[in-house]
Amino acid sequence: NKAVVAGKEIDLTVKETKTLVYIISNAGRTSSREHIINAIWGYDYFGDTRVVDTIIKRIRQKIITEDSRFEIQSVYGVGYKIEEKAT
Repeated sequence: NKAVVAGKEIDLTVKETKTLVYIISNAGRTSSREHIINAIWGYDYFGDTRVVDTIIKRIRQKIITEDSRFEIQSVYGVGYKIEEKAT
């Protein structure tokens, strides 16, 4: 899977792509780790919810740059949200 960010193609795994699409579709709202897992892995997933942290970290490393107009924010104790960077 590929994403285009600032005109550059970025390779993403299937889980990274699905996670990014999910948080973008919920832009401005905080998504809990549990909601992300249910949407991406399904309700029958019994692994560690911290897998979401790893996916978010990899997405940030691949697509978030100084020039990015958006950022994925960590909401302590809750989950993640994506918003436009404050100017």
